Amino acid sequence: MSPVPLWWLLPLLAQADVPAFPPLEQFQGIIDRPLFNPSRRPEVGEDSGDAQALKQQWALTGVVLQGDVPLALLSSQTDDRRLTLSPGMPLDQNWQVEEILPDRVKFRSGTKVAELELGATKPKGNKAVPRPTNRRDNAKKPEKKQE
Repeated sequence: MSPVPLWWLLPLLAQADVPAFPPLEQFQGIIDRPLFNPSRRPEVGEDSGDAQALKQQWALTGVVLQGDVPLALLSSQTDDRRLTLSPGMPLDQNWQVEEILPDRVKFRSGTKVAELELGATKPKGNKAVPRPTNRRDNAKKPEKKQE
């Protein structure tokens, strides 16, 4: 059986009442949530924090494994906050953990990428504590009296 040409339907379709499309603004929520972004969160604009501000705010203090899941241990440079994050978790409103490697963590904010390296900065408040001395070793020994 051969296909039937439907060109004769075109004038009828032109006369049919086709509903008007809604305004594009109505779909702004869909446009703001990118299809290929796994979190489907709106893209962060240019006012998002930059990599330098991230490095000034946070220090990577450790990377550990919990089973097969890598975890990044972060300490705030400005206060006493400490965070434990896994891949995909948000650090703040702008940055999200993209990848955790043995010596660094990659963060993404829209199209921006930043890395914190292990030991690159020392977190605030982690000052070296003097090692306690053994009093017996440091005490002066009484001199023997010679008779």
